[in-house]
Amino acid sequence: MPQPAEVAIDDLYTNLDVETRIVVQQRTSEIKTLMRRTAQDIIEIGQKLIEVKAQLGHGLFSAWLRIEFEWSRGTAENFMAVALRFQNQKISDFDVAPSALYMLASPSTPESARKEALERAEQGGRITHSVAQQIVAAHRMAPVSLQGEEVIGGGEPNEEDSPLVGQHDAAPQHQQSLLATQAWGTTPRLAPTAGAVATAPVAANHKMAVHFSSRTAEHYTPESIIASTVACLGEIDLDPCSDGGDPPNVPAHAHYTAADDGLVHSWQGRIYMNPPYGREIGDWVEKLCAEHEGGRVTEAVALLPSRTDTQWWKRLREYPVCFVQGRLTFVGSQDPAPFPSAVFYLGPDVARFCRAFGHLGDIYQRIETEEQR
Repeated sequence: MPQPAEVAIDDLYTNLDVETRIVVQQRTSEIKTLMRRTAQDIIEIGQKLIEVKAQLGHGLFSAWLRIEFEWSRGTAENFMAVALRFQNQKISDFDVAPSALYMLASPSTPESARKEALERAEQGGRITHSVAQQIVAAHRMAPVSLQGEEVIGGGEPNEEDSPLVGQHDAAPQHQQSLLATQAWGTTPRLAPTAGAVATAPVAANHKMAVHFSSRTAEHYTPESIIASTVACLGEIDLDPCSDGGDPPNVPAHAHYTAADDGLVHSWQGRIYMNPPYGREIGDWVEKLCAEHEGGRVTEAVALLPSRTDTQWWKRLREYPVCFVQGRLTFVGSQDPAPFPSAVFYLGPDVARFCRAFGHLGDIYQRIETEEQR
């Protein structure tokens, strides 16, 4: 179905009946006042968005978001999800960071994790994005018995759990059951395969190991991606997933390394993000979206594996994406990556993104059907 026609602001309100127009304009003013983004404000914004959506309907809601706030539908859905999830909680009494709220409201977050986070907050704890991330990760992982050894993880490995899936000659069969996270100061996650024997994890610097950050000992972002990113953004203000090489592979003005933990810092300006590709990839995507939708990140380019069936991919679906043709060969590796890649753009100049990345692959923009509104 084709996209709805562009609606001018005068036409938007002229075509509404008087009562609806008064309600919508009043809510518009109130939402703009509330955009300080405190936890309670987010809930109130979400509740008002729900009310406006019910008033408008039939595609006008997306037009209103675009005209009044320059928001995507995904941004509004984040507010509404928080409102629906926490409307009966005294969030205003708790110290919960907005980015933590978005994560806790996500449909993929276990209810037990939400409960623990709120209990901690109620007891006076500060729930930052990093704290929420740790709580959610702990509740997603259940202990599994493997030949008398207790390991972290459960079920068969899948692409979301591990960047080593499908690389059958990367290590002997018994080693493939152990999935190293990378040198980011996190506890290694172990996922068993049938009949596996617990041994040392696969080395993250094996020649076939998939890169975990913008630049590791052997895996660098390909020059073609960097060149296109610079062409798109002009300059890169921050690489939040850098290893701090000298010189760094990504020519950014600032870099957050593993030791810095980019997830706990505020991001500003123009961002290039090539995050770890393990389970934590969703946290980096959420951080990027929250910083952009909060107005702190003005533009961003994100290089990611093309995993269209994941929750974090859904989080990005409102943004234009370039599906890179073929498999990228990361600098330092002799072999192409075992997965396809995609590049997302978050920013106002989609035409410039298309000019910068169009030669690398087809670029798509999501079309929302009436049934999805």
